[in-house]
Amino acid sequence: MHICFISNEYPLWATGGIGSFIQTLGREILKKGHQVTVLGIGVGAKEEVLSDQGVNLIRLPAPKYFRKGSFIENAYRIRRKIKQIHKENPIDVVETPEWGLAFLPKKATYVKLIRMHGGHHFFAKSENRKVNKWKAWQEIRSFNNADYLVAVSGFVGSETSRLLNLKKKFRVIYNFVDFKKFNIADSPEINKGELLFLGTICEKKGVGKLIESFPYIIQQHPHVRLKLVGRDLVSKYTGESYTAKMKASIPVNLIPFIEFTGPIPHNQVPDYIRKSEIVVLPSFMEAMPIAWLEVLAMGKPLVASQEGPGPEAVQDGVTGLLCNPYNASDIAQKVIHFLDNPEQALEAGRKAHKFAFENFNVEKLVTDNLDFYKRLISNRVS
Repeated sequence: MHICFISNEYPLWATGGIGSFIQTLGREILKKGHQVTVLGIGVGAKEEVLSDQGVNLIRLPAPKYFRKGSFIENAYRIRRKIKQIHKENPIDVVETPEWGLAFLPKKATYVKLIRMHGGHHFFAKSENRKVNKWKAWQEIRSFNNADYLVAVSGFVGSETSRLLNLKKKFRVIYNFVDFKKFNIADSPEINKGELLFLGTICEKKGVGKLIESFPYIIQQHPHVRLKLVGRDLVSKYTGESYTAKMKASIPVNLIPFIEFTGPIPHNQVPDYIRKSEIVVLPSFMEAMPIAWLEVLAMGKPLVASQEGPGPEAVQDGVTGLLCNPYNASDIAQKVIHFLDNPEQALEAGRKAHKFAFENFNVEKLVTDNLDFYKRLISNRVS
């Protein structure tokens, strides 16, 4: 099979959860003897061609002629490049996130698949902001062009279908975690009292409410420290740094207890998880966050959000604790519960590891994805 992903994200050129997902899946598909191409729009004036352990990466030039109508130029370039690739090395499946098929023709000889990671309508609704008409049009056009749909969680599939009034059925194939990288350490060196947050430092990840919860936690457990690991979100409208905003909101007496590390290389993430006592990820909304799955895989006590796919990823009270991310007091109570009951926290971690291995193991889910692709291709041919 030849699978072609359309994505502007990929770890070699732009960060993002979708890009990391495609990189891992692409490399694993390649190991099974198939071909993988990743095609996206870049920021430079020339086309770039790279190889990532055999995954063929093509980054097309940034829009040049239609700055305000970049969709026209991007659509033209992607359609032309897909046609060229398909002629030289026939493509079986083109996979994109929610917006990606807006560039492609309605009829094609390859299968057109959308994987729902959480698109514009999904996050606009969850963040209570207005839908951008232009982005909405692209997303609707993309879904109309799709032959099949797959979702990274039941929640994102159902919610997207409801918001867009989709009639097409979708298949759920969860995001995955690599247990070779994220696993329980034999004798972990834990920093007692260290609470860890992983992710973009922004409002929708629940950072504000987490910091708001900290005074409640430290009042009960004066030894705790909060470490926030991730890149800063800078507003493209105002230039305001969210990290700077959060630092300014911290009471002076608590500043020594809260650390912002900034972004770290992904290969260092397991060490940060391993050394923490509890991981706290109170996002307002997610599709199926890989960071949660990595924490579960490592058997670390996790306090996560009850919103969205929370119940699909975490069995509340069994493999972790779910909190109300909009309620700082509730976040604090769940963290304090684990701090007060360390044996229960450790037991939750052990059960989380087992649950993650059974449900989010990369080897199992790569096989599920390959079987799914083969079935779609077979349906197309027949």
